[in-house]
Amino acid sequence: MKNQLLKNTAFALTVGLGFLATQSCQKEALVSIKSLTADEAVAQIKVADDLFNEMLNLQNDLSSRGSTNDFGGELTFIDNASPKQLITNYGSGVVGSDGKTRSGKVVVSYLNDELYTIGNKIEAKFENFKINDNMTAGTMSIHNVGFDVNKHLAFKVTTTATQQSANGKVSIKSTNKVSITEGFDTPRTLDDVIQFDGKMTGVLTSGEKFEISYPTPLVRKRSVDCNQTYISGIAQINVESQSTRIIDYGNGNCDNLAVETVDGVSKTITIN
Repeated sequence: MKNQLLKNTAFALTVGLGFLATQSCQKEALVSIKSLTADEAVAQIKVADDLFNEMLNLQNDLSSRGSTNDFGGELTFIDNASPKQLITNYGSGVVGSDGKTRSGKVVVSYLNDELYTIGNKIEAKFENFKINDNMTAGTMSIHNVGFDVNKHLAFKVTTTATQQSANGKVSIKSTNKVSITEGFDTPRTLDDVIQFDGKMTGVLTSGEKFEISYPTPLVRKRSVDCNQTYISGIAQINVESQSTRIIDYGNGNCDNLAVETVDGVSKTITIN
């Protein structure tokens, strides 16, 4: 049975948010939104990516239990609290190994060190937290909800956050289900197959609303040759005042191709 907090939490969140990372490299998925260019719209929806990356950093901190992390944050572990806490403090600003300047705090609460314990929940709260000049506020959590009707271990991943930049405020909200459909009963992680379902909504700085949903759940294999993108499933992207976009990730092949359909016209795209 797998029991590694870092590996399994990180991958569950990767599945929960990795779709946006894919879209951030694939700019044809969004067209101009009123006063926003396509690149600006994609960058704004990418707020979820920023939080996802910070969550992975914090999970590394939980595993290492050092006094500082790679990005210059001071780590404080409070093991006698209920729930337990990890406070990462970047103070008034520090430049990390990735060249980004972080300031403020991120407070992580967790029940115990094993994500695979049914009922365990890990939550990150962002307090006066900035990456460069972008102020991020809100929470992200992952909750082990036990086995579903298909006897797959399932996690509820939720995000409620805003990001304030010089261009205005972007808000996002999502509730997603992440399930381990294969490989849970082995000690290895590279044989895991993960299924992702749910919905994300939000508002861009222009006031335009967007929604991403999954008519068919997305599936990803964790093996080295398949881990970069989804191997099957369908994502639907709706941005206010624009045509609906459908992204079909295929029938299970390990490749970086998908089919995008807009207004009945389909084309093959490459996911970078």
